[in-house]
Amino acid sequence: MKKSSGFWQDSLNSMHPSVRIRYIPYFAMAESMDKSFDGVLSLWRDANGAVLHAWRSLMK
Repeated sequence: MKKSSGFWQDSLNSMHPSVRIRYIPYFAMAESMDKSFDGVLSLWRDANGAVLHAWRSLMK
């Protein structure tokens, strides 16, 4: 199965080449921000899980 290149990259590739060149920096920035948000959400989920686990351990 082919791995998708990402929403922003796919969106950029769907544009007409004459327009695409103008928006490359913006789509690259959006792709980078999207990965950053995913990382932050993952850290938050892990931290939240650790806090809940510690809280439940204290309540036993």
